Amino acid sequence: LPHDYGTVSPLVHSDLYFDLGHFNEAKRWAHEAASVRGESVWNVQRLALTYLIYDHRQAAELYFRKLEKTLFHKKWALRFRPFWSGQKPIASDPYLSSLIKSRVDHDALTFNDYPEKDLQILLAQNPENQFARDYMLADLLMRKQLKQFADAVKNQGLLRMGMLPRHYQEALVFYLTQTAETDDEWPAFRPNNDVLTQFKEFQNLYAKNRKNLQNAQYLFEASFNNTYWYYLLFHSLGKED
Repeated sequence: LPHDYGTVSPLVHSDLYFDLGHFNEAKRWAHEAASVRGESVWNVQRLALTYLIYDHRQAAELYFRKLEKTLFHKKWALRFRPFWSGQKPIASDPYLSSLIKSRVDHDALTFNDYPEKDLQILLAQNPENQFARDYMLADLLMRKQLKQFADAVKNQGLLRMGMLPRHYQEALVFYLTQTAETDDEWPAFRPNNDVLTQFKEFQNLYAKNRKNLQNAQYLFEASFNNTYWYYLLFHSLGKED
């Protein structure tokens, strides 16, 4: 998120980083939220969890004890008492264990102008981090980096996980028509028949209007405005992107 927006809505910033598994940054923005807006149950919960994930139990205890004194969040806080008090290993809890798996084990800086670097760090830590993986793939598609996108699909093993999302299929179908790679190199890729049929229609319309695409944009928009191929043809990346 843009830096200015983060300072106005720091907890939203914290939420995004927490979902990505970048817990150090989630903690930093939760502290910022407490500083800007004052302590609320939401940023206290975030701080309690992030300190616990990193096994900073004394710091976590401060926030969990505050929550134990509330009416509506006491039960939630008491659930974690065995872990910050040392009665049980933190990793023995399935929820906490899943978070620890995505935890970045060093105080990594975030890259506001190069957020894909953050995603690479998170995926190197935990290749099963689906949230980070989807953000990375969406970023590559938006920047029209189809070679990197295709490599990432292969490297992440997505073809073994079943049917790809429709726009992923559209991007790969287009990529395979523009590269020397053959179908034999993509044996597990089976695009939906509807995608293949629509792509043939797209190719036909493109062949008829390739010398005058801008004037024919309304024709493409009528049938293909919700496809990745339309985005490739008519969306120009500006500075704000």
